[in-house]
Amino acid sequence: MPALIRKNHETKVSEQKKVVMWGTGKPMKDILYVDDCADAYINLMNQYSEELHVNIGTGEDIELEELMKIIIRIIGYEGDIQ
Repeated sequence: MPALIRKNHETKVSEQKKVVMWGTGKPMKDILYVDDCADAYINLMNQYSEELHVNIGTGEDIELEELMKIIIRIIGYEGDIQ
């Protein structure tokens, strides 16, 4: 995520007309805010004693291309995605 934000910001600042997306943009990712992850770890340490694995996530996947479009909109970049 930080690399994606940096890449889009640098593209905007350097006034390039296109930002190059790595890969196809089709993989799906579950993006979790670090504070939410930390809260989940603390909760598990205090209340969980089972032997089963626990997956921490939002349960909502987003396509990387869509995530790139959201970042571009927030940053204010007005070029194209290649």
